[in-house]
Amino acid sequence: MGALVAAGITGTRGKDKDTARDRTGDLRMDPRLFKAAPPLSNKKLVRNALRHVCLAGAAMRTQLDEALTALDAVAPDVATVFVILFRENTSPHKYRALYALVSGDGGVDDADGVLVKIHGTGGPARVGLQWVDATMKYDSGQREFKPLATSGRLTPLTAAVTLVSKK
Repeated sequence: MGALVAAGITGTRGKDKDTARDRTGDLRMDPRLFKAAPPLSNKKLVRNALRHVCLAGAAMRTQLDEALTALDAVAPDVATVFVILFRENTSPHKYRALYALVSGDGGVDDADGVLVKIHGTGGPARVGLQWVDATMKYDSGQREFKPLATSGRLTPLTAAVTLVSKK
């Protein structure tokens, strides 16, 4: 046993592990190390849809720059879900406006949420969610919009909407 003690091999190694485990356990419980997850946002998805489909090309460059500036101007605590308003639910989709979902309590699935226009010439300034007819997601691989089954419900997956016609 004397040779083991001289070599530094004793039963204290297990005690060191317990002490280290206690120290890391204390660190895990420290509230200063907790960081809340950021809210889900579709800002990058909408940015790509505007850039590659809705306002693509040199002729639309100034309108694209204005739309991206308006998109970046909205603070994350004001809105995290953005949607593009299309005229119709059929291809080719005609860009009308860019909206931000502003809800009463900050949640995404808020029944009294309102779409507020942040860019564009067409469409109303404010739209209630009850007026949303169809929702679409943007497929960045194929660079096209596909219909979503959750019509009228806006989530971070939603990238575009059409409104109920006034007929």
